[in-house]
Formats: sequence, structure tokens, C-alpha cells
Amino acid sequence: MGRREENKRRTREALIETGLALFRDHGFEQTRVQDIVERVGVSPATFFNYFPTKDAILEAQAEQATDLYAALLRHEVERSEASVAARLEQITRVLAHALGSDPAISRLMITRTTLFFGSSGPKADKDRASQRLLADLFAQGQASAEIDPAADPLQLAELYGATLMLTTINWLTNWWGDHAQPLDERLLEAVRILMDGARSHPYPAGRERDRA
Repeated sequence: MGRREENKRRTREALIETGLALFRDHGFEQTRVQDIVERVGVSPATFFNYFPTKDAILEAQAEQATDLYAALLRHEVERSEASVAARLEQITRVLAHALGSDPAISRLMITRTTLFFGSSGPKADKDRASQRLLADLFAQGQASAEIDPAADPLQLAELYGATLMLTTINWLTNWWGDHAQPLDERLLEAVRILMDGARSHPYPAGRERDRA
């Protein structure tokens, strides 16, 4: 990477980090683009060379989170020596830490970006690819007789993702009015309940599983 490209990368990172810090300390609505550029020491024109709006800073952070999530899934799919339950627990712990350690920014990302909902174009392609990685993980569990072989792996991936999303949204927005339980504990309990239903269970002798 040349010096010019490196300077551009550093400027972009500084704008993101400064914007997030101001959003966290003063609130998103109260933070102006002028506040960001003054702290970084660049002009408004420079800011708009990188981001069309201050919302785009949140979108950039959400995109990074999406990419890190995909990398985590790829790593866990390849870690085939561990049980699916153990790998899902690890994924859940990492996500809980990433989203729960900075609730102010996480709350902004889930309400003002397509991190959880509404993706389209290349972002939707990334989200579908991640769901397929999760499906691959559940399929591994089916192959090892850990997961119910009759279940659709892609649907199990959807259920896991939905469990994570709604539980996290409710925690970040204090939906139930009680923020005492740490996010990792709440997510791990939700995933445990899901996995109890997804595990392979023997059926009584002479009785086949009902199929719709």
C-alpha cells in the first residue's frame, strides 16, 4: 500500500472512530458532521469524500461487524473436531461480547443500519452467505447424529439467527424494563433452549415421526 492510500485509510478510520466516540458521548442526533471534522482536523469536504452522511459511519461499522461475523462462522465451520453445540456457544459468546460491550453504538446500529434487517444488494448476499455457513454447521451436527436429521439445516440457521437478533434487540432497547442480566447469559440461555429442541431424540419403538 502506497503512502497516499495509507493516509486515506487512516483518515477514514479516524473519521469513523471519532464519529462513534461522539455518538457515544453526546448522542447521534446531537453530533454534527462539523463536530467530527473539527476533532479530526479535516474539512467538511474531506468528510464527504468518504461518507455521504453521518449515518454512513454507522453503516461502515455495521459492515465491519458483518464481515467479522462471517469470518467467525467460517472458522467455526472448519473446527469440526468440536461439537456443534460447543461451536454455537462460542459464536454466541463472541457476538454477545461484541454487541454487549458497547451498547450505545450497538443500539444505533440495529436501529439505523441494515445490520439485522433490510439488507439488499451486496449486503444481502453477505447475509445469505452467513446463513448458509450456519446451515453447514447444523448439517455437520446432523451427520454426527447430534442434530435431528429430519430438520431443514437452513431453517435451523434461520431460527438461530432470529433468536440472536430478537434477544439482542430486546436487551439493547431494554424492552422488558430489566437490564440486569448480562447479554451473554441471556443469549446463551436462549440458544440452549433452541438446541434442546434441535437435538436428535429417539422416538418410541414402533412409532415414526409424524410428517406434515
